[in-house]
Order: sequence, then C-alpha cells, then structure tokens
Amino acid sequence: MIDFESLRRICVTTLFLSILVVGCGSDDDPAGPGNGGTGAIEISTERVDFGTRFGGASYTSTFEVEATGSNAFEGTIAVADGAAFAITDGGGEVRIEPGATHEVDVRWNAPSAGNVSTGAISVGSRSVELRGFASAFPYFVVTPTGLSEVDIRTNDRRFDDGGIGVDYGTGRTNGASPSWLSCRSGGKWTFNGQGVAESKVAFTFPGTSSVEGVEVKVSMEVEGDCTQVLIEVDGDENAYEDLEGCSEFTRTYQVGGGGHTIGIGTDQQGLCGDDLYVDWIRITVTGALVTEANYNR
Repeated sequence: MIDFESLRRICVTTLFLSILVVGCGSDDDPAGPGNGGTGAIEISTERVDFGTRFGGASYTSTFEVEATGSNAFEGTIAVADGAAFAITDGGGEVRIEPGATHEVDVRWNAPSAGNVSTGAISVGSRSVELRGFASAFPYFVVTPTGLSEVDIRTNDRRFDDGGIGVDYGTGRTNGASPSWLSCRSGGKWTFNGQGVAESKVAFTFPGTSSVEGVEVKVSMEVEGDCTQVLIEVDGDENAYEDLEGCSEFTRTYQVGGGGHTIGIGTDQQGLCGDDLYVDWIRITVTGALVTEANYNR
C-alpha cells in the first residue's frame, strides 16, 4: 500500500532544497560576489602605489589576477580612471582558466615634479587603485638682492623659513657695476679680486642620510681673462681659474649624508685680480627625492 503522506513529505523537501540551491548561488556562477558575472578571482593587491619617483619619466608595475573557483573567469581588465596610467600588457577581454594566474602590467607616465597621479583599473566588477607622486632632487636657487640680502626659491619645505643659513661675512663689493657689465640685469654680487683673501658667501643646509652629492651651478660674469672661482665644500677648497666672459659654471661633488656647507666666491691671493660677478646660484642635493610631505608646490 502506497504511503501518500511519506511521498508528500519527500516531494516538499526536494522542492525546498532545489529552491535553496538556486537562490543562494555560489562564487562560481553569475551571482557570485564581485566577479562581473564570472568565476571567482583573487587579486594580488588592492592598490598599485608607484611611490615617489622622478617627474617626467615612465614606470611600470605588475599585479596578478588568479581564478580561484571551479569556473573560468571571463571579463574586462581596463583603466577605469586616470589619464597618466595605461595597461601595457594583460588588459582587454580576458579568460583565466581555473587555478591559472594572469599578470597585468601597468605603466605610469609621471607628470612634472610636485604632482600626484591617481586612478583605477577595473577587473570585472572589482577595482585596483593606482597612485604615484612625481618628485625631484631637493634644490634651492639664491638670487642676490643686495650685498647681504638674497631671495631664495626652493622645492623643499625643509629649506623654507630659515632652513638655509647664509654667511655674508666674507662677501665683498667694489661699488657700482662697471658700464660694460651686461651679462644679466638686476642684482649681482661682486666678489673683489684685488688680491684679497677669500671673498665668498657660504650656505648651510640640512640633509638626510641618503645624500650622495651636491651640484653647484653659478650664473656669472668675470671681469677679465684670469678670474678664479672658489667653491668650498664643507671646508675643502676647490679653485677653478682662467675663466672669462659670461657663463653658467657647474660642478658636482660627492659628499656623505647629513647637512652641508657650500661657500662660493673667489680667492685670488695676488693672482690677476679680476672681479667675479654672480647673478644666481643653484645648489642641488642628489641622492634622495623630496618627499610628498616636504615638496614645496
């Protein structure tokens, strides 16, 4: 004899379980969470941060997408935001078989120094953030506005508000500029070359442990054809002679970490005795880029 009550209970239970399976779905079907209607995936990072790099150059970074479910991942990988970023490999419509890993190469075209780039890459319905800060080596430009006065322009906040010490104690002047001085207009320093001992101005500035060198660039004019430029690096004298005419004089010196003192002027000591005229001085500290927090925009 058929037990209709038991048969009814079996049918109801089977129907309930069928509804439960269809309603819940899984990570591998189109209802799976955050996969753009495909198989489950894991992304190696939620954010690609290029860090602090030189502005005006291009850099590449890579992240991975792994298909972790029993079904393949099918979807689009593309830059969703950020004009400075591009996918150089691994983008477009992709299919990643179960257990396989797919690499995505991202290029950042860094803007000019002092600017931040942000963006995002879409991986199916998920997203990877993009970021990078364009920077430069710390520098400061000193423009004379008087014998004991300067204007200082810098890209590093550590050099602002008295971060650079200036010693005018050995600066000399011989009065008004002669009529033939036409190299540059505006204020100039005139370093007396008439056999005096060390006519110079010195700059002291902070540094970090990663400092490797100092580049000194001077825009100048010399009075005759036998003028000496003196660059003093932490007390070590470097003399360059027989300069003439209008020029931009550049020298680079290796130094250790920490702060430094750079003196600039002339030390004729009875040589030809021609004067040195300086329009501006640029000192660049190599070895470590200006941090985002310290960048003086």
